[in-house]
Amino acid sequence: MVLHRLFGNSMRVRSSMPTGGGGWGRGRWVGVVRLFLLLGVLAAMLVVASPVGYTAGYVVNSLADTIDNDSACTLREAIQEANNGADTDCAGSPSSADDTITFSVSGTITLTTTLPNIVSASTAGKLTIDGTGQSVTISGDNSVRVFFVNSGGDLTLKKLTVSNGNSAFGGGILSDGGMVSITNSTFSDNSADSGGGIANDGGTLSITDSTFSGNSATSGFGGGIYNFSSGPVSITDSTFSGNSAPSGFGGGIVNFGSGTLSITDSTFSGNSAPSGFGGGIYNVSSGTLTVTDSTFS
Repeated sequence: MVLHRLFGNSMRVRSSMPTGGGGWGRGRWVGVVRLFLLLGVLAAMLVVASPVGYTAGYVVNSLADTIDNDSACTLREAIQEANNGADTDCAGSPSSADDTITFSVSGTITLTTTLPNIVSASTAGKLTIDGTGQSVTISGDNSVRVFFVNSGGDLTLKKLTVSNGNSAFGGGILSDGGMVSITNSTFSDNSADSGGGIANDGGTLSITDSTFSGNSATSGFGGGIYNFSSGPVSITDSTFSGNSAPSGFGGGIVNFGSGTLSITDSTFSGNSAPSGFGGGIYNVSSGTLTVTDSTFS
């Protein structure tokens, strides 16, 4: 049937092979050619139907912070499935490949506990959480950290607000050797002893077109970001304003250890460390800091 659909009744096969003297007749040669053509078509169809890696997409349609059998897909449930964990109400199945979570609702998701850890990409692929088209805030309710990225984890945040996270390290995000990319997003009013917005422990952190405002390191380092254990951080076209380290160093950012911090086309304003050093940035001597076309005030 497949071959008939492709060639119809108009297919003609010419053969120069002998048709007499004990050799195969023309009809047999036509049959052989048709068989090979059919096998080729079937092989092509199998290649198309067998993807190298399945990329799942989950759509969050609830602002609740639950894992329930209620036909709603929450962010917590979507991350669980993206981690290749247990199946939930979210459409789709648990996935070990790269995944994208999007939203069909706007509003604030108020967490009762930290969201599921972002596990290693070798186990569950890379994860993108994309709020494009909606206005989504993920709040730690001033009581819990929002995200934890395991070593080897790979998390991209797009068009989201992360606010009111609270923890000892990394109120908004603690990256324990993972890869984190933040684009067109806002981190606001997060707090921690160190790394109010983000604490990057040896991971790779990339920030583009984003805003860090009102984040605080209540007793330590890095109101906006605390980068330590040699992690590379790049910041482009972003704004750091009103971040503070009231009792420590680096109201905006602390770059500690042998970390590498690169800042391009960005603005730092109103950040403070009233009892220490580095209202905007505190770079420890062993760290590498590069600033290009940026403003500090």
